[in-house]
Parts: sequence; structure tokens; C-alpha cells
Amino acid sequence: MSNERSPPHFRSRAELDPLGELRTSDRDRFLQLLFTPSAARPALLALFRFNLELARIADHVREPMAGLIRLQWWRDAIAALARGTPPPHPVVDAMAAAELATRLDPDALTALVDAREVEIDATPLKRVDDLEAHARATAGGLNALAARALGLDPARVDAARDAATAYGLLGVVRAVPFVIRRSQPLLPEEPLAAQGLAPDALQGGPERLDALRPVLAEITARARTRLETFAPAQGRAAAGAFVPAVLARQDLARLERREFDVFDARLTERRPWTAARLLLAATLGRY
Repeated sequence: MSNERSPPHFRSRAELDPLGELRTSDRDRFLQLLFTPSAARPALLALFRFNLELARIADHVREPMAGLIRLQWWRDAIAALARGTPPPHPVVDAMAAAELATRLDPDALTALVDAREVEIDATPLKRVDDLEAHARATAGGLNALAARALGLDPARVDAARDAATAYGLLGVVRAVPFVIRRSQPLLPEEPLAAQGLAPDALQGGPERLDALRPVLAEITARARTRLETFAPAQGRAAAGAFVPAVLARQDLARLERREFDVFDARLTERRPWTAARLLLAATLGRY
């Protein structure tokens, strides 16, 4: 008998502690998970890990084609998941265990993949309308799926999508310091041009802030309109789907208070009392 042993399988941190990985890499969705009924948490954790995989692609590739290949892999993985033959991958395994392909529409999962192409394509978005559509497809689409996984009715699913669209718009504004070096920073071309800026000439950082402020204010105004007009759901059962609304209101207030100084490091941090504010919203059922 051979004494040789198979080489050990070294599992990544994400495999060993997926909840910890979410807490570190996507703090806001981790907070959202805390306000989700325990029975639904495996599905939402798998969904949020899937979203995190997609969001990381634009940061991890140098050439658009490499990013497009990764996105196609995820399309194929979702199709295989729906057939019951998922490829080996820790996040796909979690999606299969949570039965996401049967609990949720595989086409809606694929739509989340399709929406990420904008972040890889070097072609700038033209108008704020285009950015809003992107936020609706990404953050809004993800939260609509989360609301469906929670069993909310169609009206609440639509409201959850609208609230998260505002959250996504504000997320683009808050992320400006981190993404301006990308070939696609998501800031729309036409309002930038009106301020004498080009999407590929934003590397100046804080010295560009005065020119950027009107663009950031216009994007933020769209988010404010979404928050003022979405139909808020009532009741604690909806808390898991409406955490983005509470976070977006916090982001909006801080951006306006600091006059859109996105280079202020404090804007990237969640306040220590954020969880308490979320708990109050959930307790009162007001988002």
C-alpha cells in the first residue's frame, strides 16, 4: 500500500468564513444580512457573495476582454446552476445549497452579470440617466432579488429596487476617489464636459473637486428624488430589504453636509451608531 497522501486542499478565507468575508469586503450588505430573518440568511448571503464576485471583476482585470470572459463564465455558471449541474466554485456551491436558481429567476441573476459590463467597457456613460439606469440594474436589481428571497410582494419588491437605486447612485459618488483611475469611472460624460472635464482626466484628485461638485450634486439630486418618491414598506418583516434606504439617507445627509467633498475620508466610513439607527428603523417599521 502506498504511503503517499493526497495534497491538502487549502481553503480560502472566503470559504472558511463567508460571513466574515462579507463583513470585511461589503460592510453594508453584512448589515443588511443582520436584519434578515434567519431562515432567509443563507439565500441572501449566497446572493451577496455572488454580487461581490461580480463587483470585484473591474478591479482585478487590466484588459476589458479579460473582464468580459469572467462575466461570461458567470453567465454559464448560472445556466448550469439552473440545470442542476453547477461548476465547482465556493460561491456557486453556496448558491446551489441555497437553491437560488429555483427560488429566484435565473434570468434576473444573469441580468446582474450583464449590468456589470458597463464597469468593464471603456466607453463612457453619456448622461446621468445612463448612470441611474446602471444603478437600477446593479444595486437596484440585487435588492429586488433580496426582497424576492424574503418573500415580499411585488409592490415591495419594486420599492426595494427604487430605494437601492438611490443607494447605488450615492455609492458611485462616494467611490469617486477609488475608481477615477479605472478606464470606466462611471461618471457620465456630458455633465463632466459641461465642467470642462473628461472621464479620462480625473486623476487630479482633490484639486478637481470644485469642477466635480456640480456633477456630484446632480447625481446626488437623482438619489434624493428616489428616496423622496419610492413607496416605503411598513413593518419589521421588510427590514432586510430596506436597509439600503436607511444607509442612503445617511449617505445623502453626509455628502450634502460636507458639500460633496468625496475626498474626505470620513465619507467612506459608517458611523458607529449606524447599526442602532437601522435597528430603530426596523423596530418602528419606517425606512
